[in-house]
Amino acid sequence: MVITTLIGAVVFRRLWSWPLWLVIAVAGPLLVVEGTFLIANLLKVADGGWLPLLFAALIGILIRTWISGTAYVQQKSRAGAMPIGSLAGMLAKSRHLAEAPGTAVFLTAEPDVAPTALMHNLKHNHVLHRLNLIVTVSVAPVPYVPDADRLSIDRLDDRFTRVGITFGYMDEPNVPRALTLARREGQRFDPMAASYFLNRRTFRPSPTEGLPRWQERLFISLSRSASAATDFYRLPVNRVVELGQQLAI
Repeated sequence: MVITTLIGAVVFRRLWSWPLWLVIAVAGPLLVVEGTFLIANLLKVADGGWLPLLFAALIGILIRTWISGTAYVQQKSRAGAMPIGSLAGMLAKSRHLAEAPGTAVFLTAEPDVAPTALMHNLKHNHVLHRLNLIVTVSVAPVPYVPDADRLSIDRLDDRFTRVGITFGYMDEPNVPRALTLARREGQRFDPMAASYFLNRRTFRPSPTEGLPRWQERLFISLSRSASAATDFYRLPVNRVVELGQQLAI
């Protein structure tokens, strides 16, 4: 109750631009009453109230570890990464790559840089598909997003197209179904004829990297139990290609 009132005071002041005296007039009496309840309940901590507090602390540590680890991995992945526009320009002049027919879909959280799976495919297989979709998925702070607002398309050249897909937090994140909406924009796409390239990261602890040792091991354990992108985004399993990458954290 106290936390809710404090958050409400921040919203009143910063988002709704209430004057300070009005925020105090509204939140102050509530905090007095709720603070009294809080102080009274603190007497129960020694008699077993520490148990839910311990559970809350453990969950908070898990959430914080996942957020910190994910941010660190993204920061490290961006180091030395090539902008997707620059790569598209380089590949347009290349005459040494084999061209594969069809469409390749690369899922990435960083639409401005070349996906790791794409770079690995170029490095090891020396092949580039006729059409490459760089797909980024985001979640809007609304329950549902209408199909008219689902996609944003940015054509870089004849081979590369950036596609942003937006789901509501109650929507089913079905990427192949969402990509079929690109036909309305003149983009040809057959979800069952495309190849979906994913970057499969594995992590190993390193004493010289940024995260504390205990947090490294906890993040690695959490990453192993995370949902697979193939299942989460409803990708056809017989058309998914995973390319591995090992990172020290």
